[in-house]
Amino acid sequence: MNLYIFPEAPVLDNGFGVGIAYAYNKLQPKEDDVVVWYTSKTDFPQLRKSHHIIKKPSAASFRRIMNVLRGKPSHELSMNQLSFLKGLEFDAVHCDDTTFFPTLRRMMPDKHIVVRFHNCYARIEDRQRLLNVPLSRKFRMVLKAYYQVERDIMNDRNSTKIFVTQEDMDYYRSNFGIASDSCVWVGEYDALRSPRTYHPVANVDKLVWFGGVESHKYNSVRWFIDKVFPQVKQKYPFLTFHLYGAGTQQFDNPAEGIFGHGFYEGNDVPGKGTSLYVNPDIIGSGIKLKLLTYLKEGVPFITTPFGFEGYSMQLVDDYCIVSEQDHWVEDICRFIQSHSS
Repeated sequence: MNLYIFPEAPVLDNGFGVGIAYAYNKLQPKEDDVVVWYTSKTDFPQLRKSHHIIKKPSAASFRRIMNVLRGKPSHELSMNQLSFLKGLEFDAVHCDDTTFFPTLRRMMPDKHIVVRFHNCYARIEDRQRLLNVPLSRKFRMVLKAYYQVERDIMNDRNSTKIFVTQEDMDYYRSNFGIASDSCVWVGEYDALRSPRTYHPVANVDKLVWFGGVESHKYNSVRWFIDKVFPQVKQKYPFLTFHLYGAGTQQFDNPAEGIFGHGFYEGNDVPGKGTSLYVNPDIIGSGIKLKLLTYLKEGVPFITTPFGFEGYSMQLVDDYCIVSEQDHWVEDICRFIQSHSS
């Protein structure tokens, strides 16, 4: 009997859920295994009667607030929440997020635990210290809380660490000098293995952000709006910037040509055919599955090197532009110029 604990339902409407679905399909838990879901959802295809759901509380809940005040990740579980595991013996333990590791280790001090890093916040925190990138107070607190958790995991010799990018694993191996207890899980992305089909683009008149703006993404979008878009718009006054995703309404400013549309409910990529998609990631964190969508849809996009981590530079071409921050204005202008009648 094995234990599997997942930090969300395996839904496909966001990058985190896609990552969970990939792990569940790869692990294939059996009927007699114990499967735990930490989610507010109660209906999804993988859910079985024997599975356990721990309801994910709101950000304003007492438990999450107390975790933050104690310098812990807000979603860290207590031993009481996992009390149903006491007395059970497991052949293997898969912890599909670093958040749960501290509690599982306290409950199972001698058990080998496989733990998955959806992000490597320690690497981002060290990068932040070097670059002094402006980040929200909330995200800085997240980095600080996870830095301690991840440091403990990386120092734990009775665990296997699974990373989502080669860069994250290289950070661990270069700092700890150990290669035998880590690996990278990469989804089998058809768009990366076969020749891409490109959607024709002509007369580009829109730049598009497609995704939510939580945590550090807010600062990345803010940098693009404040530093990049005004310079590009000065050269191309007809250009507009459209944002689709949860929380994007806060950027709505039609007078400046900026439109925050909120959560997108369509089945296709918005603005297809007349848009260049932007991924202005100023700090990095995890793998950006929105880029996979762009690659599959054959639409052009520009990203910073931080936002391209986890992907091969062999994908770079006229439709996949990896540009350093100082070159964004000229590279966007070059693309618009080459795709105008």
